[in-house]
Amino acid sequence: MSDYAAKRLVLSEITLENEIWKEIPQSNGLFQVSSLGRVFSNVSKHLLSLKPHKTYGYVITPMGNGKGNRVGYRVHRLVAEAFIANPHNKKEVNHKNKDRADNRVENLEWNTGWENTQHKYGYDVWHNSQGRIKPTHDSVARRRVEGFSKVIIPMINKLVPLNYETNG
Repeated sequence: MSDYAAKRLVLSEITLENEIWKEIPQSNGLFQVSSLGRVFSNVSKHLLSLKPHKTYGYVITPMGNGKGNRVGYRVHRLVAEAFIANPHNKKEVNHKNKDRADNRVENLEWNTGWENTQHKYGYDVWHNSQGRIKPTHDSVARRRVEGFSKVIIPMINKLVPLNYETNG
């Protein structure tokens, strides 16, 4: 048998400057999350490991449910659920600086899917309130017109030839 015993941490000793800890709502008191995006187990008294997801890049941490099952949770959602009010019941959490590893509370906000897409590609890229493409986004407009031209103009040329002669 090994003589090694993992040192149990005291939350007050590992807390960084300006770091606030709150209980994770769905963990029944087993885990806490910090305003800096760290996760602490109240059972093992250890900080949980944080790893980026292989496909999506969001930082995840495995958490047990007290019944022997471990599930990977996205840390940014845990921070948002614990620290950020969601009065409009928005479903997605957005990283303001687009860095998926930065899970500080001041970098997160609740968004709808549409707001998240706008943030990812730039605000008002596709349409303004009238449904028209803004002239400031000429590259998007050019791509749409070129796509339209490749399909529609050949169809129009078949119906009405552009080089017609008028009887005069």
